[in-house]
Amino acid sequence: MFTLFITDENELYGCGINDLGQLGLDTYLEEMQVAAMQRAIQTHGVRKIVTSDVTVPSRVICFENMKVSSIACGENHSLALVGEDKSLWAWGMFKNGQLGLGEVTLKMNPRPI
Repeated sequence: MFTLFITDENELYGCGINDLGQLGLDTYLEEMQVAAMQRAIQTHGVRKIVTSDVTVPSRVICFENMKVSSIACGENHSLALVGEDKSLWAWGMFKNGQLGLGEVTLKMNPRPI
């Protein structure tokens, strides 16, 4: 229900459902988008459910100035090899330890393993 892709410039983009942080988008950016959407709804009287869907491909900005060489997606989590040293990063749902971070909390932003 989500897609991640690497551009020719080795930048990571994603779109689709992001309810569990699968896309690795910056949470501050997400909060700003949701706040702007809620303001528009209040201002224009539009009654619409705000979702976590990202309908336009968005750049995973935490990897700015870093090259993403490979990605893998699970059902609700993602992994990427990043940088010259090809370090492994993980984000998304943690339920069964699939992030490999030794933690049991949701990770909306990529973290190095």
